[in-house]
Amino acid sequence: MRELTTADADALHWPARAHCLQSLEEHANRTARLARALFIAIDGLDSGTDDRDKMALFELASDVADHATATVYAFNLEHDRRRAEAEAAHKADSVVFEKDERQ
Repeated sequence: MRELTTADADALHWPARAHCLQSLEEHANRTARLARALFIAIDGLDSGTDDRDKMALFELASDVADHATATVYAFNLEHDRRRAEAEAAHKADSVVFEKDERQ
């Protein structure tokens, strides 16, 4: 995880929270679970609830879910890219090491 700057910490509701943040992956997964819980809660609203209110809540839940799943996808893409780069670098180092041993 990158180092947080003062500006990053100031953007939080409680700046001291910067020292105990969870990983990006955990935040994305938790957001996805919260969106799912919101969908379930909306579905359980009584029939007396205004349909416009229900639709607004569905829009909110849908947006949260879309952003959460996109974040998880982007996180996994970045993780896979970094792992592939590390494996390629390790493989290149192994080839150089083998050449040195032969000489």
